[in-house]
Amino acid sequence: MYAVEFETTIENGTVRIPKNIENYHQIKTAKFIMMYDSSDIVKVDFDREKAQRLESVDMIFDKYSFDMSKFKFDRDEANER
Repeated sequence: MYAVEFETTIENGTVRIPKNIENYHQIKTAKFIMMYDSSDIVKVDFDREKAQRLESVDMIFDKYSFDMSKFKFDRDEANER
């Protein structure tokens, strides 16, 4: 078994093997060990979690959509005691 080390970016779950690896197109099976910086994954998870929360809030409030264009707001009337 041979070992080759390289760095690459993962795009949409696809790992690109550099062209300088000898005969990579003839390899039938391989074993990959992935190492990554944990600070990268934290940002991705935070952004994904934030997007999911915003989606769920939007889904809740979409049910309660009202046309307020004809509503007249009177500040004095609102502040009367």
